[in-house]
Amino acid sequence: NSDQLKDLKVRIDALGGIFDYDNRLNIIKESESLTAETDFWKDKRKAEEILKGINKNKVWTDAFSEVKNIYDDLSTLYEFYLTEEVDKDEI
Repeated sequence: NSDQLKDLKVRIDALGGIFDYDNRLNIIKESESLTAETDFWKDKRKAEEILKGINKNKVWTDAFSEVKNIYDDLSTLYEFYLTEEVDKDEI
């Protein structure tokens, strides 16, 4: 029901804070901008560390994005159900 969806949304938002989602996105963005610099591969070890950091953070952000997308889909389906655009079996 709608209370369960609200509770789920609160929990998902809390997970975003726990896993530092927004900060991880910023780190990815900043790190990816470094990879565009012309001398990025000048220090191969540093470049590899940056790429590993990007990949490590993307694991978390991609997984969390997937959870948010699933929630959004569920929420949309529930709205369709309430407006009788779909029945229970289709959800």
